[in-house]
Amino acid sequence: MDGLYCLAWSPDGTRLGAGDQDRTARVWDLARNGSGDARTWLNGHTDTLYAIAWSPDGRQLATASRDRLLAVWDVGDRANVLRGHEDSVWQAAWSPDGTRVAGASQDGTVRVWEAATGRRTAVLRGGGEISDVSWSPDGARLVAALRDGSAVIRAADGTGDGTALSGHTDEVSTVSWSPDGRRIATASRDSTARIWDVETAQVVHVLARGTAVRGHDDWISGAAWSPDGRRLATSATDRRVIVWNAEDGTPLITLHGHRDHPWKIDWSPDGRRLATGSRDRTIRLWAPDDGTRLAVMTGHEDRVQDVAWSPDGTRIASVSRDRTVRLWDPDTATQVAVVGVHADWANGLSWHPDGSRLATASRDQTVRIWDLTDPDLDVLLRRARSRVFRAPTAEERRAFLLPAAD
Repeated sequence: MDGLYCLAWSPDGTRLGAGDQDRTARVWDLARNGSGDARTWLNGHTDTLYAIAWSPDGRQLATASRDRLLAVWDVGDRANVLRGHEDSVWQAAWSPDGTRVAGASQDGTVRVWEAATGRRTAVLRGGGEISDVSWSPDGARLVAALRDGSAVIRAADGTGDGTALSGHTDEVSTVSWSPDGRRIATASRDSTARIWDVETAQVVHVLARGTAVRGHDDWISGAAWSPDGRRLATSATDRRVIVWNAEDGTPLITLHGHRDHPWKIDWSPDGRRLATGSRDRTIRLWAPDDGTRLAVMTGHEDRVQDVAWSPDGTRIASVSRDRTVRLWDPDTATQVAVVGVHADWANGLSWHPDGSRLATASRDQTVRIWDLTDPDLDVLLRRARSRVFRAPTAEERRAFLLPAAD
């Protein structure tokens, strides 16, 4: 902190809010976090914070600044925290029926929890650091990406032996099960992506640079199936996104525009748009049929680690090394909300099948489930817009003991 100007305890005495000369408000949850690390950062003011005040129910915080703005923030905790991993968690994935969440971690395990209770139901050990995980469409199996250059298919309940997918010559960055459950795509640091037959565990196609076609020139970090399973999109450190024909392994179109590595990629549910999240801190939308760049969305303050469309296609969620979880409107290309903040990099995310919740994975060794079904969600989203402020309502003035408006 550059210079502390104001402090305030929450009404129940479990949280401490602080305003600072660096234009940031911080909230510590002292009941759960004995380390003293700030759990929530409220960024948006453009000058020193002079005063902060809690609402009587402890769910909102008002901040007043030299920038002449008064901001009202929702700071209620809307995340369930799933703990158990002993190192960075790189990906979180909902089961197709929405009852379980899997986390893939650098600690060499995939852990599976019941979403409703937080009870851990399985620990799958892959034999090395795990960077990604994907459920089979029937929810019976998981495939995990290993940094030793292989992928492994395991029963989701942890029983039985795994089936190895071996052939890459460097770490596997991502894995993705096809919509029909018959194929798996893997992408690797060896500059190739591969399509595997699930039942035989044999390679069907190697998507690579060849004499007749130009594939990626460097590390492939993202791979995503189109909803109909006929195309596969990949992204790499060569700053390109390539859409491939998944039936014969030939490239269909190459997308250019990112100024740095597009890390992850996802298709809209109708297959008409692609979203890419990049180290250049942007999210870009594309038309995969002709390669048109549709929009560039900015707001993250560090590299974007993952992006995913909501099941109904009306929202895009993103996570970043800036530790935030954000929602975007793809039709207007604007940020809708900052849903929450991890204590360290936010690495991966997954939507619940009904779109009501988000699961996010972080270097803070947790998977968090964010509930988006609050009855006051529309109000919350408006208040959570970063960099956008409003005057307090008459009700809020009474709650915060502020003078009436002129």
